[in-house]
Amino acid sequence: MKKHHKTMIILIVTLVLISVLGLLGANLYSEDKVTSTKTIENYLQGNTVYLELLENKKRIKKLSSDVHLPKESKLNYALEHNILPTKDELLAYVNLQKKICDENQEVKNLIQTVISDLEISEEDYWDVVVFNNAIYNVLEANIGNYYLTTHNKRASFGILDDAPLSTNATPQAPPVNQEDLLEAKAFIDSL
Repeated sequence: MKKHHKTMIILIVTLVLISVLGLLGANLYSEDKVTSTKTIENYLQGNTVYLELLENKKRIKKLSSDVHLPKESKLNYALEHNILPTKDELLAYVNLQKKICDENQEVKNLIQTVISDLEISEEDYWDVVVFNNAIYNVLEANIGNYYLTTHNKRASFGILDDAPLSTNATPQAPPVNQEDLLEAKAFIDSL
């Protein structure tokens, strides 16, 4: 693997881990302490809803605030254009994350710190948290690839924003570089 490519993958994994920390652990140390069990339940519920969406292919009207998934507008856009990430794509993403973890001690240490700080099992980390994170990241990459291919320009949305897709909106800087996500998606597709 090229050194630049490997460095980019490690950067993406690090950014994903930071996102996971932000998503899961934002309130862990505040007065309004959120239990990791409740958070894991929300992620698991999001995973279940997503897998049902894949199976039923019906538009989503309104998600419960407890369901941890991308906004309805993005899910429906992907559904309408037949670009929802498949379970196999999501598992490939999880397996890629595991492979990177196995090959890099720094990443492995960071993941162990996250698991320990959140007081969750390693199994929950990979099967629930990383799988749920895959829904966000692979969905974003699929939408980005589709939109770039069909409109010859980038879709204007951030990784976890609330705004619907728009062709006229001023592009917002996403937390993770869209090109990096597209590169990661291409790498996953090549597996």
